[in-house]
Amino acid sequence: MRKSLFINSGDIVLAPVRKMLMNFATPLKIAEAISCGVPVVTTAIAEFKLWYKQGIHIYSTYAELENILKQLLSNIDTIKATLHKNAYNFREAFSWDRLAERYKRLLGSIV
Repeated sequence: MRKSLFINSGDIVLAPVRKMLMNFATPLKIAEAISCGVPVVTTAIAEFKLWYKQGIHIYSTYAELENILKQLLSNIDTIKATLHKNAYNFREAFSWDRLAERYKRLLGSIV
């Protein structure tokens, strides 16, 4: 069974990621959730806000986490509808084909 079925069945994806130098990569579940139009609540890693313009909600404390969850759940249908409208653009921008093109151009410019 595909992970996207599980992601789509949820209202929110919680991704409590620790920032570590050796783990400087975005967990795939964050990209998958955004491409499915599901909001993500994650820890305060500034890069996530830079890489993903919509759908990311960042917390630093448990009080912030609680407030974000309450706010999202009280308005989840509207939030998910908005994210679904923009999910296609995200999938296009971060498709494997598009990423491969970018890497090919980058490697071409280095050589």
